Amino acid sequence: LCAAYALHCWLFRTADSTGFGSRKLDLVDHKDNPDCIFEKLRFLLRHLPGWMMPDGFQFNRHDKLYTLVNPENGSTITGEGGSEIGRGGRKSRYFVDEAAFLPNPKSVEAALSQTTRVRIDVSTPNGQGNPFHIKRFSGGVPVFTFHWRDDPRKDDAWYEREKERIGDPVIIAQELDIDYTASVEHVCIPAAWVRSAVGFELPVSGLVTAGYHVAEGAGSSVLAMRHGPVVLDVHGWRGMDSLESAEVVLERMQALEAVQVRYDCVGIGVEVRAMLEVAARQRGTDLGFAPMAVNMGEAPTDLRWPDGKTSRERFRNLRSELFWLLRQRFEKTHSVVTGAAVVGTAVEGAGGLAVYSPDELISIPEHGELIAQLSLAVYSYTESGKVVVESARDMKRRGIGSADFVDALALAFYGASFVVPERRALVPQIDRFSLELSKVARSW
Repeated sequence: LCAAYALHCWLFRTADSTGFGSRKLDLVDHKDNPDCIFEKLRFLLRHLPGWMMPDGFQFNRHDKLYTLVNPENGSTITGEGGSEIGRGGRKSRYFVDEAAFLPNPKSVEAALSQTTRVRIDVSTPNGQGNPFHIKRFSGGVPVFTFHWRDDPRKDDAWYEREKERIGDPVIIAQELDIDYTASVEHVCIPAAWVRSAVGFELPVSGLVTAGYHVAEGAGSSVLAMRHGPVVLDVHGWRGMDSLESAEVVLERMQALEAVQVRYDCVGIGVEVRAMLEVAARQRGTDLGFAPMAVNMGEAPTDLRWPDGKTSRERFRNLRSELFWLLRQRFEKTHSVVTGAAVVGTAVEGAGGLAVYSPDELISIPEHGELIAQLSLAVYSYTESGKVVVESARDMKRRGIGSADFVDALALAFYGASFVVPERRALVPQIDRFSLELSKVARSW
């Protein structure tokens, strides 16, 4: 598709210039290799009717290695590979082939920023955290997905044959199902579950609360606000000092009349409450909401799970517990979307299906960074069998960014997620208790 469009521009636009780049130069051009980009261009060119060929064009003169020249209008198509992508001068547009597999993506990003205003990255998934994955879910660029179901020649029978032929479930998930988490084991919140929750219609309940992750280093400060199971707003920012960040939180909290914000009080988070109070005084107003300090590195809660164990027995720290409670929400939402469960109020299943109340589920907005980060963290087990979700430091060791947006989301649901199926009878009491706390907080 990209080669066909480039050739169309080469034929019908004056002084047009298209660039192609890939991780290896041989993937761009290698004579008689039909898999490389320029051989696709030559195939299309050779099969054009004669009247469409440029005046004076000769294959032996105008078709060189990595270069295709139109002698009639001066248009060109050129190719580059490896770490030199983008160093070949200005282009009308630039296609980056297999962009998720570039060995030095940051160097390519810098080079192409001065090469073209129109860049198109093309790739199959290659895990998470790389620039292609981040841009794919950033919400800042248009995305075109070409799934095998879009090919009229392929159907479910073809898919089953391919699965049998390939055999490897990781390759199947990555190459056929476009799953960015295919090669990653023990993902805390799988990408398929996340997509099911995007825009999922749920009724709001209770009062508006928020989670606030305070940035350290190059990370993002994030405020996630929810109304019951519905995430209303997720906002991230960088480059602000503590007071400026507090002003952002104050403005957005008051705009949605939120009653409480939970924040991680470790490190620079220790000054959040003080900065919020300073920001409120500068505005000449009261806070109107209650800041709640949470140490995500401390011991888990005493929540008892269906197997009879408490969170202290199941998880290494509070952060792992909160991430696991988020995982449950996304898993249940996915089961509802896929028809494996229904939304209701009855304790018994309907026709053998699990029944979940709306407050056990989650709905998130179409927010690229949040969606991309939700499936980054993986979990493991300690020697004593406790679940531990990897820390931001461990994620950086894996070469991927931290999950700042997910930390804020987990904090937003802290204190309201303590619902497990076998204890559903306690939900009304918990809800009334939370409501009383919210009333006290608003009054305070």
